[in-house]
Amino acid sequence: MKRITSSMLRAVRAPITRAAHARDAIRRHRQLRALKKLPPHRPQATFEVLRACGLRFRETPDRCVLCVEDVEFVSCLPYLERATGRAWTLCTEPSLWDEDVVESSENLHIRRVLEEAIRLKASDCFVALAGRSASVSFRCARTVKNTKELPYEDGLLLLRSFLVLGNLNFSETFENQEGHFRYNLNGKIIFGRISYLTDGGAQSLTLRLLSEQTLPFQIDALHFPPRLRAFLETEISKQRSGMILISGPTGSGKTTTLYALGRLFAQQGLKLISLEDPVEAEIDDWVQTEIDVKNDLTFEEALSGTLRQDPDAVMIGEIRDSETAKAAFYASLSGFLVLTTLHANTLSLVPFRCKELGIAFEEFKDNVRLQIHQTWRSDEASPQFSWQGNGRFFNEQKS
Repeated sequence: MKRITSSMLRAVRAPITRAAHARDAIRRHRQLRALKKLPPHRPQATFEVLRACGLRFRETPDRCVLCVEDVEFVSCLPYLERATGRAWTLCTEPSLWDEDVVESSENLHIRRVLEEAIRLKASDCFVALAGRSASVSFRCARTVKNTKELPYEDGLLLLRSFLVLGNLNFSETFENQEGHFRYNLNGKIIFGRISYLTDGGAQSLTLRLLSEQTLPFQIDALHFPPRLRAFLETEISKQRSGMILISGPTGSGKTTTLYALGRLFAQQGLKLISLEDPVEAEIDDWVQTEIDVKNDLTFEEALSGTLRQDPDAVMIGEIRDSETAKAAFYASLSGFLVLTTLHANTLSLVPFRCKELGIAFEEFKDNVRLQIHQTWRSDEASPQFSWQGNGRFFNEQKS
């Protein structure tokens, strides 16, 4: 009889292992699809679906716990909460099935983190892992507060849960990633951007939260200078071409101001269409178009289709490159009012930033009707604004 060698065993085990992994992937895909199709407000039907899918769960007076092997199921928690009307916690380790451990880890669930962010009116949430320690903290009025130290395993689960929520790759956490998410929190939709950075030893996740509860998209809430606010409310709707350019450093709230101006336009009865990459927050006051290069919806194609809709104003989420800059100025030259943002540290640097992107000074001067620059230091309760208008179109030059 031939002797069975280790290489022969590996040759037999390899296809069996691949078949098992494929079977598990198919089963997991079916479970995820079933949970995402749950009907709303049908708790008993939901529990039956869970049992039919072979998923373990536990009911307690104030929440339910879903025990699974894959953190990817975190994307199903909003559907479970909508279907049952109860809070759900995800645990991926068998040890977390213990009641006491689940109780202590409840605050680590993304739902609890977002609830804490809303309570604090935080604009950002940070999850950091370094060595064998982890922490979660919040930025409120430009100050980081409520830092909470976590066990490394809990912090890793929380970080990967947010990666899944943003449709990012949680299994390959060795590369930097960016994404966005939406989450139904107690009937309110929370939108956010996710930025993930790693250097191999440490991992950092930043959530920029965009919600009416944390960043209201209203002129009243932004503390505009009185003259600037009066001008926007009375004169801006009369403009039918040119550009309104909002500038500021990173994290100064340019998107919030842009959305507030868009809402003001909508309240004045103007037709507004936005081009965003990605859509930061879903607003009912205007038509939003998301750039999707993977599906061949480029910026040029989206802009061309938008201009054929004959809008009163076009909103461009951010000018990031020369391609977007030239398209934005082309739209403003074509008889459309353009609202957009640009990263710049001071008001005087904006023309030079545009020149770097291929826009000549003369073209900038002829097209930009109004510049609004904002900054927000950690010791300030609200952003600080400076502004400048083209004298041929505005009576006031600066405030």
